[in-house]
Amino acid sequence: MRKHLLAALCLAASTAHADERLFGFSYEADLLPKGGLEYEQTVTNYNGQAQGIFNRWQIAQELEYGFTDRLSGSLYLNFNDEYTSVNGPAAGTQTSEEFSFDGLSSEWKYQVLSPLRDVFGLVLYLEPRYSGTELELEPKVILQKDLGGAWTLALNITPETEWGFSADGQTMHGEEYLSLGLAWKSGPIAAGVEALNSRLRPNWGDETASAWFLGPSLHYAAEKWWATLAVLPQVQGRSSTGAADGLSFANDDYAKVESRLILGIEF
Repeated sequence: MRKHLLAALCLAASTAHADERLFGFSYEADLLPKGGLEYEQTVTNYNGQAQGIFNRWQIAQELEYGFTDRLSGSLYLNFNDEYTSVNGPAAGTQTSEEFSFDGLSSEWKYQVLSPLRDVFGLVLYLEPRYSGTELELEPKVILQKDLGGAWTLALNITPETEWGFSADGQTMHGEEYLSLGLAWKSGPIAAGVEALNSRLRPNWGDETASAWFLGPSLHYAAEKWWATLAVLPQVQGRSSTGAADGLSFANDDYAKVESRLILGIEF
């Protein structure tokens, strides 16, 4: 009796969710099954820059639905909360804090290859976002390879374009993202490491700044919910206003640390 109860508890604890996120900044190639419904709360923190105090929170509330076993779509609301405090030589300390609505996003994922049935997993991703003053288009190629059962390797390639609209005219901002994650999963717990590279290209011209981030990710899955935390400090960068040597940091253009917490609840 005790053995059967223990086996049942272990089976429940090790329940795998179809689209659980083992990483904070990298997607995997698994999707919700047809008819699946999930709520995700994502909180991202950008902390520290070259001068003063900088702290920005991005909050996204998402509802995702599986239309087929290969196609899922979602809608979510975005919010920003930014705090800065800079001690200037003439004006003294200048502090500002602003909470704002950052638009509505729609995320679409189509699975070309399954990581369970094929040699590797491949998902094509598209996410438009509109806030009234900004239009953003984020396509993504998601690759996943399962290594020896317990290990998962994920690679994301993202060319993102953002258009800004104001009384002064229109601007265009390009940014390239490359993220790579490796995680080991045992039962309900997973631990891994994640690397993220970003490159800024105004008007999709020459690169003006870039940064590398590297850090750990932790994941836990229960029967109806899961959570993932990733903390990625900046380890190397080239700032648009700083030196370009290999030991520099891009703290004028990027945060010193990027962290993300994701909570997923299945219905």
